[in-house]
Amino acid sequence: IDAKENGYFPLNQSLSGQQFFPNPSDSYMAPMNYRQVFRLVINFGVLPNTGVKSVPHNISINAGVTFTHIYATANDPVGFNYIPIPSSQSTISVDATNVTITTTANLTNYTIVYVILEFMK
Repeated sequence: IDAKENGYFPLNQSLSGQQFFPNPSDSYMAPMNYRQVFRLVINFGVLPNTGVKSVPHNISINAGVTFTHIYATANDPVGFNYIPIPSSQSTISVDATNVTITTTANLTNYTIVYVILEFMK
């Protein structure tokens, strides 16, 4: 197979180049009919001080949407500190409307936060 993942991370939905096995519940699908993965990057903004922050993702969620990756990276451009999310001080979740990051410490120095969502639809 000559398949590759692309390194393009725009702020709108794009194809990631990833392909997942055919949906087992769809018996009509041909064996080589792999499902495409979409990628969305969200410029999340500043992390909260021991709290919760939600940002709309604008993905049309329905029963056919399946997430494959949900993660973020937070950058402190003054103190030169960088953390992954989730971490021991933060969690990330997605619902039908928003991406939510919850912090258990003051992380307001992390002013540049990129959330990456990868999903099939």
